[in-house]
Amino acid sequence: MDQISWTLASHWKYVSEGGATIVFSYTGPSNVSYDGMVLRLRKATGEMPSALDEDDPIIEFQTKCIERLLPQENLPKLRSVRLEREWLERLGELHENRRPEARQAKDHIDLSRKRAVLATDLVGGDWIAVEIKVRFMCASVLLSL
Repeated sequence: MDQISWTLASHWKYVSEGGATIVFSYTGPSNVSYDGMVLRLRKATGEMPSALDEDDPIIEFQTKCIERLLPQENLPKLRSVRLEREWLERLGELHENRRPEARQAKDHIDLSRKRAVLATDLVGGDWIAVEIKVRFMCASVLLSL
C-alpha cells in the first residue's frame, strides 16, 4: 500500500469537494504512482473525527457492484493509500483558503483517517464520466438480481 506522505503536500492541488469527501489532484514531479491521479479524502464535521483505519467503501462498492455491470478497463483505477496525520495537517493548512467559505465553516479534512483513496483523475480527459451514487446503485442492483 502506498504511503502518500512520500509526496509533498504542495504537490497536490485542491480540485473540489462534496458532502463527504474533498478531492486533490497530483501536480508534483512526474511519478508513475501519482501522475493522472486524484486523492479523495474523507471529511469530518465539527469535533467528531471518525478514527477509522479501514478502506473507503467506494473501493468495495466498485469491486462488488460496479465491476459486475461494466468491464474493468472502463472503470477508474482505485487504490488505498496510507495517511499520516502530520501530512494531512500540512495539506489542510496549505489548501484551506482555496475551499469555499461555506464549506470551511461546515467541515474539514478528517485528520484521524489512516487511509484514503487514490483514483484516476477523470477531469479533462477524452472520456465520458458518469457518477453513480451508492445509495441509488445498491437499490438498483438489488432490484436486478
